[in-house]
Formats: sequence, C-alpha cells, structure tokens
Amino acid sequence: MERLDFEGKPLTYLIFQLAWPALLENMLHTMVFFVDMLMVARLGTVAIASVGLGGAMIFVVTSIFQALSVGATATVARFVGARNYEKAGRSALNAIALSIAIGVFVALFMYLFTPLFFGFFGVSPLVKKLGTIYVRTVLLFAPFRFFLFVAGASMRGAGDTRTPMKITFVMNSFNILMNYLLIFGPGPFPRLEVLGAGIATGSSFVLGMVIYTVLLWRMILKGPGRGGILRFDRELLFHIVKISTPTALEQLVLRLGFVVFLRIVTSLGTIALAAHEIAVRIESMSFMLGIGFGTAAATLVGQGLGAELQEIAEKSAWRTAFFSMVVMTLIGMFFVLFPEALVSLFSPGKAVGEMAVLCIIVAAFEQPSIALTMTLTGGMRGAGDTVSPLFLSFLGTFAFRIPLVYLFAITFKLGIFGVWLGTISDWGLRGIISAVLFKRGRWKKIEIR
Repeated sequence: MERLDFEGKPLTYLIFQLAWPALLENMLHTMVFFVDMLMVARLGTVAIASVGLGGAMIFVVTSIFQALSVGATATVARFVGARNYEKAGRSALNAIALSIAIGVFVALFMYLFTPLFFGFFGVSPLVKKLGTIYVRTVLLFAPFRFFLFVAGASMRGAGDTRTPMKITFVMNSFNILMNYLLIFGPGPFPRLEVLGAGIATGSSFVLGMVIYTVLLWRMILKGPGRGGILRFDRELLFHIVKISTPTALEQLVLRLGFVVFLRIVTSLGTIALAAHEIAVRIESMSFMLGIGFGTAAATLVGQGLGAELQEIAEKSAWRTAFFSMVVMTLIGMFFVLFPEALVSLFSPGKAVGEMAVLCIIVAAFEQPSIALTMTLTGGMRGAGDTVSPLFLSFLGTFAFRIPLVYLFAITFKLGIFGVWLGTISDWGLRGIISAVLFKRGRWKKIEIR
C-alpha cells in the first residue's frame, strides 16, 4: 500500500497519476455491458430492449455494493494517509468479506423477483422472456462482481489505481471473446444468443475475482503484521458500515427514482426504449470518466485528511473537478459532431437510430454538470461524508428528475426528447448544489479512527 507524496510531487501530477487508470478502469467496467449490447444488437430491436432493460436491473443491484466500496475507499485511504498499513489492510479484507456475505443474499432475492421486475415495466412478453434469461444468468455470478467492487475500491483507496485497471482490461478481453463464441456460436460452440451474453459476462466476473484473490493474498504474505490484517475487526466494520449506510440509502433513493424514470421511458414503447438504451450505453462511456475523476478526488481527499493536509485535500478536489469538466466537455463536443457514427455501431433500425441520435446530441450538453457533480461528491465520500451526497441524490431524483421528465415527456408530449431534456435540467441543478455543499465543508469534520 502506498501513501501519496503530497509534498514531493505537483498536485496536478498526482491527480492524473490516480485519474487515468481509474478513468480507463471505469470505462472498461462499462464496456462489459456495452459489448453485450453491441453484440446482441445484431439479433434485433427486441434483443436490444431486453438486454438493455436487464442491464438496468443489474445496475440497480450492483449499486448497493458501490456503497460498501465507498466505505472501503474512505477507511483504507485514511489509514494509508496516516501510515497505519495494518489497519488499512484489515479494513479492506473485512469489507470484502462483508460484501460476499450480503451479495449472496441479494443475488438470490433478485433472482426470484426478476420476472416481477420486467412485469412492472409493462414490456412485451418476448422482451420479458429474453430479459429474464439474461438477468438471471448474470445474477448467478453476481457475488463475484460484488467482490470485484470492494477489492478494487480498497486498492484505489491505497493509491493503486493501475492494478484494478489491468484486471478490468483482462476481464473485458475475456468477455469480448466469450460473447462472440457464445452469442453467435461459430464452429463447435453453441449459438446461445442472449443466454450466451449472460454467461460470458458472468464468467468474466469469476476470472476477475480469481486474479484479485491471488494478488491480495500475495500482498498479505509480503506485508507487515499479516496476522493482524486477517483478523475480524468489529470496530472497523462498524466504521465501514457507518460510512457506507448513507451511500446505500443514496443508491436506494437513486434506484427507486431510476425505476420510476425507466417506467416513463418504457411507456413510450419498445422503439423508444431501444433508442434510449443505445444512447445510455454510448453516454455511459463519458459517465465513467466522471466516476474516474471522482475516484481520484476520493483518494486525494481521504489521504490528504489522513495526513492532516486539509488545505491540499480541498484544493485537490476543486482542481480534479476542473480537469473532469474539461475532458467531459470535449466528449460532449464529440457527441454533437458524430452522433450518427456512434449510433451506427449498434446497427439499429431507422426509427430507433433517429431517436438515439437525438438523445446523444441532447446528452452532450449535460457533460460539464455531470463532471462537476461526480467529482465533488467523490471528494466528499473520500472524506467519509456520505450524508451530503445522499441529500443531493434525494433532491435531484424526486424534486428535479422525475417531475421534469414527466412534464416534458408526458405532459408536453415530447417523448424521448422530453426524457433527455428533463435529465439535462436535473444534472445542471445538481452541479450547482454539489459545488455549494462542497464549499460549505461538512466533509472536513468527519473523523475515522
């Protein structure tokens, strides 16, 4: 585990030292489901809608475990900043064990209720059937993915963003190969179509978990006080859960709002749903840039506070937010200039393609506010302040997004354009409020022992 050298290296260097591997890793995580969508798109509009909606359900489930990863990042970063490496390692392993225990229960629960999820959205019987097959297949491997979230977050909290990136790259390469072999069935391989996409994705999670396990075990054997690292620590788990609980509530709020939001989208029909899912998959690549910069901000703020360098911790968050906004604005310009080329990757029908192009152009204008929000809330979480992001998510979801999307899409009858117009408005307001919350500085007062 490595403590960042705040005094020996320029701050901008440290930001990009942490950010670029985190950016690439998050983009690679997104690529797992992006590739699924890209390949099943060759099977038609129904396959796009079913896998897209199924991926949204899996996203709802895995978001819960992003909460645990936030607790792991904050505690590991703080202890590494304070040079308490034994406690940092113990925090990581306790968080991983907790994620596996909860993951098995949640995956089983969601497996049983998958058909009800698709029934709620009122999709066609075929979309429901194919989507249920895809989701249930991936859920069989879900505990492995939860392990990945927390293990990767622990390494990033320690300042190592490159190893998680490399592991995710290996997983992605394996997923692409298995997708091709199991979806289309060349040579001796069976043509499993949507089922094959689920198996390929799930098996990539298993591969990632195996690699993480080997690396973490080697770190334990080489590290000081390994007996102490392996010990169950009730107090540390309490701190991890305490930090993670507001984030878990935040994710619950977000996902409940997301379900209502998605219900509005599905009410517009299968073609609109397919177009929306294509646009979401394309925009998700820029989304991951924001999350990557947020990860860098979390590590810098956490370790900065652990080293009792509060001014540098604050400065690092604002500077990271600036770079994030610049990069994501450039991505937005790319969306405006080449929307047709991006959408054509999915080979959609004419009606689906035209709608998706419109969505991508609209999405370009929300990139700066997404960047600001994700980076500053990442910094707050890295300090252990998960209450402020919870407040922002609740406000944004139920006071901004859902009312505005319903107003534009349904009341004003703007359809899928109204959905994305409401989303832009939501992100703009969240960006302003996140800046105000960070400036107020509640995150500076959080203590982690």
